[in-house]
Amino acid sequence: MTHDENKYPNASQFKPERFLNAKGELNDDTIALGYGFGRRICPGRHLADASLWAAMVSILATFSILRPIDDLGNEFEPEVKWKTGLTSDPYPFQCRILPRSPGLKPEQLANLIASTM
Repeated sequence: MTHDENKYPNASQFKPERFLNAKGELNDDTIALGYGFGRRICPGRHLADASLWAAMVSILATFSILRPIDDLGNEFEPEVKWKTGLTSDPYPFQCRILPRSPGLKPEQLANLIASTM
């Protein structure tokens, strides 16, 4: 259903920009296949979506996720390989995850994260 070449040209390629309109805003393409359809649709789908959104924005508000650094101190683009099967997720890859507040001690950061939950 998500590989309709008329709706999604090059459907097998990872192209998140296909979900943006000409202004760079999210379009209204919100197919949620993981939650089922019709009478058997998941009653918890809204809670699941809200929980994922809260987790993502908390991580992005607290941390900067950056490219890794090589031995010479240069950033590089990590190679990301994807698993195939019923679901698709990446194999482990290199990145840097740094607190957005560099002066924050690890304990303070942990307390800050815990206080938002």
